[in-house]
Amino acid sequence: TDRIQAFGLRAANPARQASVRRVAATDPPETPELTVERAPAPARAAPGATDLDAADLYRARCAACHELERADLPHRRQLARLPVAAIEQKLAYGSMQTAARGLNDAQLAALAAWIANVSQ
Repeated sequence: TDRIQAFGLRAANPARQASVRRVAATDPPETPELTVERAPAPARAAPGATDLDAADLYRARCAACHELERADLPHRRQLARLPVAAIEQKLAYGSMQTAARGLNDAQLAALAAWIANVSQ
């Protein structure tokens, strides 16, 4: 009703207006229940998969795009100029997250180190 009065309108029935105020003052505020669901954990590599060679990971997950000579994608030689931490950040949280999905931390670190140390 205060909002109605703020806009210069009148309540249709003053008795109804008083009853609404009494109910509103005595009812506890309703708060909806909040349900928080966690995202599923990323798939972990099978035992022994951390021994996979980083070059094989690169060939399987990165080479299809980063071996091409395209203006819109950095070539592997350009990626090799980046610090390992920057590459690992892109793989884990940045634009290459989709390509790195399912890799564990050791595999991400190995792949980032391999890319940063490629000389060809």
